[in-house]
Amino acid sequence: METFDTLPFLTIADQTLSLGQVLRYLQLSGKLVPLIQDVVAQHVIYQEMQTRNDLDIDFAELEQSVIDFRLKQELLDAKVFRQWLDQQGIDYATFQSRMVLSFKLRKLKDQVAQPGLSEYFADHQTLLDQVELSCVAIAEKELAEQLTRRLLAATDFDQIVKEYALANLSKVSVWRSSIRYSQLPEELREALPTAMVGDSIGPLQIDGQWCLFRIEKFHPAVLESSLKQELQEQLFQQWLIDRVNHLPVKLAIAP
Repeated sequence: METFDTLPFLTIADQTLSLGQVLRYLQLSGKLVPLIQDVVAQHVIYQEMQTRNDLDIDFAELEQSVIDFRLKQELLDAKVFRQWLDQQGIDYATFQSRMVLSFKLRKLKDQVAQPGLSEYFADHQTLLDQVELSCVAIAEKELAEQLTRRLLAATDFDQIVKEYALANLSKVSVWRSSIRYSQLPEELREALPTAMVGDSIGPLQIDGQWCLFRIEKFHPAVLESSLKQELQEQLFQQWLIDRVNHLPVKLAIAP
């Protein structure tokens, strides 16, 4: 009876490794289960592509995708492109098959995610909204309280913060950025529903520092561009995990 240990799989130098030995290496390194999960996921995706009739590819679009890929990877020169194919261990037909699968996968993600996308966005919108903040991070609580008192008695936030930072270079850092609500510390996120542009919040102790925040702008999330793609990917991954989890999987023969 044939087993994994009798099936040659890979030759390294002059030594041939059996499939069983390769699987044991993967198992010992903790990579076998993730590999099997990835194979199952790819199988589910491929089977779904085979059964759907809404993933047709326009040849002109495919050719443009190939051109875009080669342009992005700086592979427009034919010789350089051939060298890249050799490095990948594939020929042009295999490369084109990859592009077809990639194209179909994008369409599949759109088809899977589209029915629930608007509802998913609405359910998560409060965490997807962004707020633009100025933050002053101060090492000592007393200094933070001093700055807070000065700001409460003045109107020129930026000037006071600049002077304060210059006077305490080793203890004060200042930054300004747009951040999603989901990425904010909980105590700061809880204060935002009642805050307005120009309001100050803090000082709050975050990661060992005392932080004073000022609200610069609010940026409500919009279902378009990169955010739309991100949510489509999340919905697709949820769909894929659900499919994988409902499939019984076992090795055909014991290693």
